[in-house]
Amino acid sequence: MDPQAIRDWEETQLRAGGGPAKLFFFAAARGLAAAHLRTSLVAGVPVEQLQSLTGVYPELLAHADGGRVYAWGARPGDLAEQKWERLNAGDICVVYTGERRFGYWGRVYAKVRSERIARSIWSEDEDGAIWACMYFLDR
Repeated sequence: MDPQAIRDWEETQLRAGGGPAKLFFFAAARGLAAAHLRTSLVAGVPVEQLQSLTGVYPELLAHADGGRVYAWGARPGDLAEQKWERLNAGDICVVYTGERRFGYWGRVYAKVRSERIARSIWSEDEDGAIWACMYFLDR
């Protein structure tokens, strides 16, 4: 992690509304996770695609970068959902991209559960699993 990322993380330690920011790691090095990384964390998701998320849409608009937001998701019932449950605004996510690298990081600013929107972003896997536990990050 670069020095600015560390300073940014330190600034979140005493964020409004609660205790210290938490640090989360997730892997996106192979298969569907790598494809999802390119779709929603590298390219970003067009914010207008998310208009039906009325509870967080104003926040998405405020954080949009060139009309796009950066998102990740977890499958309900998976261990990743338990991690999603613990995520709060201000927490930091670091992404393992393979080859001994953490290629991306971001600060969480919103989370929501939506099968319909998740399916529109990432489709579903061969077992019909959908990454409906979504969270949005500033990169």
